[in-house]
Amino acid sequence: QAGFPAAEDFRLFSLHNQLYISSYDLIVPLWLHHPTGAENTSVPVPIVFGDWKVYVGNRPSCAGCGRPNACGKNLNYFISPSTDSSASLSQNTNNIETQSSVKVEIWPSSPHLIHGVNLSQPCRRRQPPTEVHSTPDTSPLRSFATVEEAMFPKLITSHAESRGIFTRGRGGACCISLAHPVTGAPMMVGIQHSKTPSQGRRSRNGDNHDSTNTIQANHYLSSIYAFEAAAAFRVVAQ
Repeated sequence: QAGFPAAEDFRLFSLHNQLYISSYDLIVPLWLHHPTGAENTSVPVPIVFGDWKVYVGNRPSCAGCGRPNACGKNLNYFISPSTDSSASLSQNTNNIETQSSVKVEIWPSSPHLIHGVNLSQPCRRRQPPTEVHSTPDTSPLRSFATVEEAMFPKLITSHAESRGIFTRGRGGACCISLAHPVTGAPMMVGIQHSKTPSQGRRSRNGDNHDSTNTIQANHYLSSIYAFEAAAAFRVVAQ
């Protein structure tokens, strides 16, 4: 049956006119009414206030990460417009088809990582994802700089990690469909976030005035990025 971590930021997605709720790499359908035809595949959710009757699917699907929580959290599910024209949605809620057009963004930062996901299939941890798209580290230069990078250029160039003082950017929110203003090609736009190291990590790494000891811990940076809606989902702007 559906089981999620006890303390987690749940996320809502609308895919093929069906609501879904996700946590880490698990995702299930969500209904705000009694799901006619899905009595055997859904369970009611206790409601503290109000008269809503909320149900979720009792067999979650997953992003094909191999083991629980291996892909982290804040994954972004979206429909690839390049393949959506060939997809169809069954009207029988007991057999929701979520075809190859449904993707899940594991990493928005470079290298950009996208998995194909079959939302009509119960999660099987050892089964690989239906597709894997990982673009090389060829993302365009960012169109912005941070105050930290301007004040501590030595720190930025002395660290092997991308951006030095910030963790690798990951899911905040995605995706809005847009068309390229020149070519008309479909694009997807999202917001990723990264942060400065935690108190413990910066104390281990820092040893001078240009170290992470001089940077505010757990300081978040949100940035907008865009990628091609078709495989291999190359990041084209950030």
